[in-house]
Amino acid sequence: MKVSLEIEVAAQPELVWKALADVPLIASCVPGAALLGTTEDGRYRGKVTTRVGPVSANFTGEAALDRNDMTRSGRVVGSGRDSITSSSAKAEMEFRVRTGAQPDRTRLEVDSEITLAGVLAQFGKAAVVNEIARRIAEQFADNLSRRLNETAQASPGSPVSVPQIEAGRLLLDIASARIAQAVTPFCTKLRLRRKS
Repeated sequence: MKVSLEIEVAAQPELVWKALADVPLIASCVPGAALLGTTEDGRYRGKVTTRVGPVSANFTGEAALDRNDMTRSGRVVGSGRDSITSSSAKAEMEFRVRTGAQPDRTRLEVDSEITLAGVLAQFGKAAVVNEIARRIAEQFADNLSRRLNETAQASPGSPVSVPQIEAGRLLLDIASARIAQAVTPFCTKLRLRRKS
């Protein structure tokens, strides 16, 4: 399934582009992600921990990063597997760094193709995956903005906590929003009938 996002980072495009080459920094800004090391051929090994409803998954896998300094764009291709649930995920992501609404802000455009298999695939409806991806992206943008601003203002090496994302809570939020959207027209009609 395709997921397209635009997020804004509160930092200049040059800083954001440079930061996107710092894989340990990027991994530390993604909720639930951890960098485990590199392979002999230059790929990155990592894990992503998530919880969807009653199912917890700990995906371990590899990813490759290609960057184009001329166009400030790049591509990440990765895959991972959770041995407990026998779920797997593959993703191809293209990203572009653009000047934001203001010169000191950056617009990050991301287009992804995500494939899920196994137990977690049953939760992988397009609307749910898009909503979870949007929230993770927003949290990533906030974390990256904070890290870049702290680096500019504070002493290097100071630890920064990055919150984990609770996918089960996200699913509950999505379901609540959908129910509210479905019920609101009915409640409005009911109030109008009572008034007349």
